[in-house]
Amino acid sequence: MEKIGLWTAAQAVNDNQHQQSQFTPVGRLEEQSRYYNQNLHPSAPDNLYMVQMGIYLILLEKEIRLEIQMMYLVINKVQLQVLRFTSRRYLLVILLLQKFVQKARVISVFLIFRKVKAGKEEAENQNEKFYKSLSMSIASTPLHQPPLLTNGISVSMDLPH
Repeated sequence: MEKIGLWTAAQAVNDNQHQQSQFTPVGRLEEQSRYYNQNLHPSAPDNLYMVQMGIYLILLEKEIRLEIQMMYLVINKVQLQVLRFTSRRYLLVILLLQKFVQKARVISVFLIFRKVKAGKEEAENQNEKFYKSLSMSIASTPLHQPPLLTNGISVSMDLPH
């Protein structure tokens, strides 16, 4: 049921994109971005507006349950405030933005997500190794202390009975 809802939402976004993309502004990439921001969203605060976009989800693991609660981005700064989702495993979301967003920026977003995921996995692996080595060292320590040596004479810490 969730898949049908996501598909329907993505289809509606795609239909809306095709209607908006009939008029393509001429000029450099930066000019197009300013043109789009000022004319299509005149009431938007400085460079922050909702963007309707196609969404490509790449599922890295099977049976991921996804619930997207909030999605928006700041186009001119290319900052993504995208993922507040619940899932059992890692998920990588790549956004296909409007024509005026450079492919290199999309790729850099993809790489950032990969680095974050890789860094988290590496930290988890290091923690796991640390705790394993810690438990091994605790298991290998003797339960009683060896006798103290004072001037070559062994002194026992046992109390007389």
